[in-house]
Amino acid sequence: MEYQVKLTQGPCDNVSSLADKLCFIEINPLDYDLSFEELMDVNVINKIIKDYNATCEELGEDYAIEEELPEDADILNNIKTISIEFDDDMAEYLKQNPCIANYDVIISNEVKLNHEDFNTIKDNFEGFKSVKVNIEGNNRLVPFSEYEQALHAIDKIIEPIKKYDLSPFEQVMFAYDLVRDRVYVKEEKGEDPRLSRDLSKVLTGDKIVCAGFTEVLAAVLDELGIKNNRYLICNDDKSEAHIRNRIFIDDKKYRIHGLYHFDATYDCKRAGSSNDHTMLYSNFALTEKERQKCDGNNWSPFRTIVLDEELINKAKSYIDKAESGDYEFEVYELAPLMNQLSVFSKMFLNDMIFDRFKNAMFRSQFNRSSIEEFDYDKLRKALDKVIKMYNAKEIPLATLTNLFINVRSIENKEDPIKYPFNSTEIINMVSTTKRVNPEELLVDAIFGTGNKERIDRAKKIRKKVIDQVKKRNIPVSSMEEELVRTR
Repeated sequence: MEYQVKLTQGPCDNVSSLADKLCFIEINPLDYDLSFEELMDVNVINKIIKDYNATCEELGEDYAIEEELPEDADILNNIKTISIEFDDDMAEYLKQNPCIANYDVIISNEVKLNHEDFNTIKDNFEGFKSVKVNIEGNNRLVPFSEYEQALHAIDKIIEPIKKYDLSPFEQVMFAYDLVRDRVYVKEEKGEDPRLSRDLSKVLTGDKIVCAGFTEVLAAVLDELGIKNNRYLICNDDKSEAHIRNRIFIDDKKYRIHGLYHFDATYDCKRAGSSNDHTMLYSNFALTEKERQKCDGNNWSPFRTIVLDEELINKAKSYIDKAESGDYEFEVYELAPLMNQLSVFSKMFLNDMIFDRFKNAMFRSQFNRSSIEEFDYDKLRKALDKVIKMYNAKEIPLATLTNLFINVRSIENKEDPIKYPFNSTEIINMVSTTKRVNPEELLVDAIFGTGNKERIDRAKKIRKKVIDQVKKRNIPVSSMEEELVRTR
């Protein structure tokens, strides 16, 4: 018999047979004044089983009763893995029980790909026989060595961004350019799909698909302190899926405060091409309305929080009812609604007011006075702010032009070959960002093709960009001057 041991912080200990030759032991070691060796004694474990069975009988759950282990069971010498819910108290327990270092250990807590979490694990588990970690952005456990390699890889992405005094929006664009500087490569048939999707694997390997691009960008933004989440969509029959980033841009310099969609996958480097992707921004900073237009009618959000009209109207209805003293609705219907709003209030306002309202509503079932004291005006104002930031306005052309010029000038210093810096590049960047084909604009401006509206738009974009370029003393080619004058 082999044993999988989980050292938990939970209130309930449990022992269960997973198979004929495997037994799972879940136990809170801090509840016992025993060493790990003493705790793994068969008599102690059988006492836990007896107590567990007694509880099951008391609750009438006879199907859950477990058999006691044989009296000669040798648990200590047959432990397969030890899973640990790690915190400061558990760290102290590990110091007092160094024998745990001789086993294969799994840290069950989800850890972030940053130096704080990495150093905590390193300091407390150095010298252990084997340690696996659960990294946020992964769907599987990985060895600590892979965690370290992935951290070095993310550091290389973040390092040039942190060299400069950039605003949040500038950081986002710089990060976007660095993350998308890879060719979309799917795993081979028969290979593990996680090779192209798990954060640590895509950082240390050569495979990457939409989930990989999304996780890497999210990890970079997390390290930069920029709030973001993932946005998953599926086609009608759920046979295909795609994921991208939603990023809260809160930038005083550019006066941008709202939620925008970013899809590094669709703007990534193309196989066999040079650096054409560095001018492609067709999926950069899309508003919710622009996102809906790009996705079309055959794709819709899946397992993704969307602040739609139905959700907003329900929230307003619950607030009105509560304020009027009408509690005749199911509070368990209210909970998921307020949980969704809390995601955005925390992201936009750094406030969990909707969570507090939910808790007050639960308390109201037992004490009516608790809900009557709630600040409904503040709650409504928070809802209005969340709606406004969720439905962000399209970013003005002049703002995007300034952003591109400021960031591209820095990227050009880092790598002048990959990131050329001239008027043509800037015009192309702005054109693609506005979802306008730059080649069409060029033809329209030179030959006057297309309808008048499109010709005027082509000339308007180029003239505005040239004006911005001249203000920054960036060389303007004679061709670009001619394009602006062309009728």
